[in-house]
Amino acid sequence: MIQTVTGAICKRNMGTVLMHEHISCRSLAFDRAFGENWLDRSKLRDLAVETLKRMKQQYGLGLMVDGTPIDLARDVSLLREISELSDVKIVASTGLYHFPTVEIINNSAEEIAVWMTKECTDGIYGTDIKPGILKCATGGEGITADNRKKLSAMALVQKETDLPLYVHCEHANDVVFSQLDVLCSNGADSRKIIIGHTSVCHEIQYLERILQEGCCICMDQCFWFRPVEIAQCLVQLCQKGYTDKILLSNDYCIHSDFCNRQKTGIELDAQKHVEGLGFVLDKLRSLFLSAGGSEQDWNKMICQNSINVLDV
Repeated sequence: MIQTVTGAICKRNMGTVLMHEHISCRSLAFDRAFGENWLDRSKLRDLAVETLKRMKQQYGLGLMVDGTPIDLARDVSLLREISELSDVKIVASTGLYHFPTVEIINNSAEEIAVWMTKECTDGIYGTDIKPGILKCATGGEGITADNRKKLSAMALVQKETDLPLYVHCEHANDVVFSQLDVLCSNGADSRKIIIGHTSVCHEIQYLERILQEGCCICMDQCFWFRPVEIAQCLVQLCQKGYTDKILLSNDYCIHSDFCNRQKTGIELDAQKHVEGLGFVLDKLRSLFLSAGGSEQDWNKMICQNSINVLDV
């Protein structure tokens, strides 16, 4: 079964699947403090619904994983509204980003894991919506004491729930292998771990080292990191027999507080968001096929592999 914001669904062909995107990443503190004055949820809802409707019509989008963790103001009720109105299934996440947070200081990994597991079994924030994927992250500072505790907690949740675990990684100084050491030493199953942002460092030997640990890789953020070379890299990985372990997405945000609010606000042109979410499905697909990749391999990476990973 695959857990979505509108309920659990049986594993089936969902059409195109985007494995790591965001409706909104925003300040949890400012969102709670200023509410609609900080972000107009209804405006965002309508924009996201129109965007996903166009994605479904243009690219056959059937399912999207929203990778927003708790501390980036994950909003599962909004995700459910958007899913119901757009007819695109959405998977919500639970987990923590790499920013230092106060709840980590005086709570153990085991104690944090209890709270996260409770979301998976009982529902999120008073709703019956359950996460279908876990999230953890390490930033450019590497594995700090705070971060080690977060990674350990999410490994314990993964061990308890068997949900897939998406790992945000910035791929400097082989930190990915330190992440995997912490996760697996705390009981996480490497076969259910997805190493994200591998477009950042897409050398074949490096990616093979990651894949040989047993986990999947997610090629997202491809619009930032030389997509022609990424497409060629994907072709080589497929030729080496790794097709079933590769997932694709954009890591695109329809709304993000990481942007300067005075300069950007919410971009209200849905078609511009379609271009962002459609980059992998349009530009990268074309580059992959031009580089000698097959339609069969592409369809596995953009459809079936994600369904297999999310099925619990």
